[in-house]
Parts: sequence; structure tokens; C-alpha cells
Amino acid sequence: MCVDELLSALETQLSNATLSAYRTDLSRYATFLREAGVSRADEITVDHPRRLLEQLSQRGLSAVTIARNASSLRRFHQYLVQCGHCQTDMTAELQTESLDAPLSDTLTTEQAAALVTAISGDSPLQLRNRALLELLYAAALRVSEIVTLEVGDLRLQEGLLRVGEHGKVAERILPLGDPACRACERYLESGRRQLVGDDSGDVLLLSVRGRQLSRMSVWKVIRDAASAARINRPVNARTVRNSCAAHLLRGGATLQDVQVILGHANIASTHALGAAFAQVDITALHQTHHPRH
Repeated sequence: MCVDELLSALETQLSNATLSAYRTDLSRYATFLREAGVSRADEITVDHPRRLLEQLSQRGLSAVTIARNASSLRRFHQYLVQCGHCQTDMTAELQTESLDAPLSDTLTTEQAAALVTAISGDSPLQLRNRALLELLYAAALRVSEIVTLEVGDLRLQEGLLRVGEHGKVAERILPLGDPACRACERYLESGRRQLVGDDSGDVLLLSVRGRQLSRMSVWKVIRDAASAARINRPVNARTVRNSCAAHLLRGGATLQDVQVILGHANIASTHALGAAFAQVDITALHQTHHPRH
């Protein structure tokens, strides 16, 4: 029921891993519809996708798996409307708590914007902290990743950031929005060179002693920024990372595409990240869906 048409149309847009996930989810949906007596696309009602997700929940499937299925159903029904097979998107009002379940520790987009802009000023440390916050939110970085970034990992003319082991499958090339690029440019021009010491090497974000930042230093920067932004709740690096992912999802990005940005090896089943990075246009994804691009 139009599943093969959709997958063929998406072959040049999505990775093999994402296509495989869609195929699994939509095959399940097609079976569900046949068993419900539905033989044509225009016979699908708003209850059908909702009931399928309820069944998956009752079977004990994980929140991530249910969220992935919801994403697949949305894409499928949008395709049915675009191609004239249905007049109404039966998933337009679909609500699923499972989309937010893995990312419950998040900020609103307004809070996130307030957090990353809370540190102002032209001192080396203020410029460093602003760059740190913008990078964390733009690229959904882990603390272990941001403290080990090197100057050469920034490709600001292209608006990109390299993260992870160079040349390894774990390496990710991530897009940065304009605010993050500008913050990094200011830090490199007027901040980092004043912090450089004998032990600095190529480390991007330097401490006052010219060394690699500690994890505790990153936590303190985030905590101070949250206080300055008057965010009256605990905020840490995981909160910022989760917020980036949640805001991309709510902006229309698929769960599989956000998986690529986060660098997760598993979503409901293991995906080949190397293939995903080779084929998913995550720069276009970031430009379309990230609130600070």
C-alpha cells in the first residue's frame, strides 16, 4: 500500500540504515492494516496509527522503538497526502509520550537560547565560555567530546565540526549554525591566543593555565550560565545535549537522523553509523530543524 513507492522515493535522501528502519516499521503497519480490513489508503482513519502504537506499547517495546515507529508513520502519511492517495494526514494529531520519554531532561527553546547567550563580554574566558556553550547546544556534544576538541576540528568556513576519533567509524562531521561559528571565530581571534601556554598543544578550549579543560570546569560554566539565564532548575551537559536532540525532533527531524548527530550506535537495533554519515545530508537537516542555525 504505497510503502514501496515511498521507499523508492526516499532512496536518494536517506541512509541505508534509515531506509531499513522505515521498511521494518512500515511492513509492520501494512500487516496491521490488512488485519484490520483496510485495503486502500483512503480507508485509513486517525485511529489506525494510534492503535498500532498502543499495541507496541502493550507488547512492552521500548520507548525509543515506539518513537521510531511514530516517526515512520508520520513520514508515510505525509507521503500519502503529497501523492494524492489521501486528503488528510492521519498522523497530524498523533500524540505519543514516547517521543519525549528518552529526552525528558530538556530545556525549552527559549531557555536554551537564554543559556547559550547568558555569557557575554570580551575577556578570554568569557569568549571561551560563550564558544563552549554554543558548541554544546549546536552539536549535542558530550563533555568528553568537547574537552578534547582541537583547533583543527573546526572547519568554520564550511560551518562544520569534526568530533571523535579521526578516521574511525566513531568520527562524526557535524554542522554548526551561524551563532556557534561566530562565537568560535571570536574566541580564536581574541580569546584563545591569550590563554595559550607551553602545554596547550592543539586543544581548542583552554583553561586559565592554558591546559585542556576539566569536566568539572565544563559543568561549572554550564551551571553559571544557567544561573545567569535565571533557569530555576538543574542544568548540566546532558541537559544541553538532550535539548538539542529534542528540539531537532520537534522541528521535524526524524529520530534516525538525530541518532546520527548524537553518535548513538543503537536506536532500536544497531545501525551502521559509517554508512549513515556517508549518505544522510545532516547539514541540510541542521539548517532546517535546529533553532539556532
